[in-house]
Amino acid sequence: AVSDNIYVMISTKRLRSVAQSTAHHAVSGLCYLHPHLGDRCRKNGTTWECVLLIGENVVAPSNDGPISLATDALRGKFDEILQSEGGQQSDISTAVAFFEFNRGSWPSACAVKISTESGSEVEVAVGSDGRSAEILSTRK
Repeated sequence: AVSDNIYVMISTKRLRSVAQSTAHHAVSGLCYLHPHLGDRCRKNGTTWECVLLIGENVVAPSNDGPISLATDALRGKFDEILQSEGGQQSDISTAVAFFEFNRGSWPSACAVKISTESGSEVEVAVGSDGRSAEILSTRK
């Protein structure tokens, strides 16, 4: 939001909306990470995975095409949602999506944690049913 050439950083309320919308998208059938990410977790014997929503894409090795493409798409969706709420990536210091897989290849929940350059932090978790959830792996 620009007013008289002064940029106002995104509010916590808008940031929470970004996290909520991103988490909902991430557990939906529109997020093409699934079932690929869940299959990888099962193969590796883990129950959760995280995706950096800004910064370097470290989730997928270069030889993992479906996960790499889907991760890029999720990162693009995060940026689209952030901009629609009046934010910019320069506002954000970290943004991470944590996926929990305890019922197979599809996520049982997704938590999105966002920290701003000004020190604000929000975390929203959504279950596969679209309701509020909690993911223990984000409490490390």
